[in-house]
Amino acid sequence: LSVQNNFTFDGQVGYTLLSAYELNRNPAYLKLGLKIADQCIGLPEKDKILNWGLMCAMDLAKAYRITNNVTYLNEARKFVRNTMTQQYKDGSFPHQYFPPNSHPPYGNNYTDMHYTSWMIYELNQIRSDDPQNPDIEAALIKANDFMTRRANDDGSLNYSYIYGAMGWTNELSYFGFDMKAIGENAKAESVLRFLFQKENIGNLSGSYPDKWAYPEDSVWASSSSSVVRTSIIFWMLTSIPLIDNS
Repeated sequence: LSVQNNFTFDGQVGYTLLSAYELNRNPAYLKLGLKIADQCIGLPEKDKILNWGLMCAMDLAKAYRITNNVTYLNEARKFVRNTMTQQYKDGSFPHQYFPPNSHPPYGNNYTDMHYTSWMIYELNQIRSDDPQNPDIEAALIKANDFMTRRANDDGSLNYSYIYGAMGWTNELSYFGFDMKAIGENAKAESVLRFLFQKENIGNLSGSYPDKWAYPEDSVWASSSSSVVRTSIIFWMLTSIPLIDNS
């Protein structure tokens, strides 16, 4: 195994490796997971924020839990603290950071349910390794309030904006995790039942398409049997039984 990107995305890999180390104590996983955590510390400050940054924060918080090295803790909290400055009043987050006085492609204030739901997952994982984090609890309460309003009675999701990141199948699994994490079991079950209805059958049984709706917005992918979406859904579904509601 080696690390190629040296970017915040690697934090998700590092988090996975350190989580695997907790299970089997393979020193190779520990070494590489900590290497990625160290790389996260050295990234430009502009990247230590929102969805991308929280991938690193997951790795850093896990590194702290394993090593008790407060440098990892302080850096993880910096990523989280930076992200909280971008949360909107309705509890949602934007996909990415745009500096003041810049001109984002979707305006200066666009809510993004897709990435808000993913960031709720990231924040929950960070909190499990840093339960005393001073910034997460209030932000999660606001974000979860935004998310609960996005569920329809049939388990589908509604959007408060017009934006390209709509209708991706893995959103449904994010939402199922998020609702389960805050004890909204009925909403979680409704959305997950809706998700399971989208599973392919026949030779493609077990896989999921890229989109459950809004196929006209598929600017990145439009597969009827997506390895990417199926793998992310599997990740979320295996995470749900590990939720600690205490």
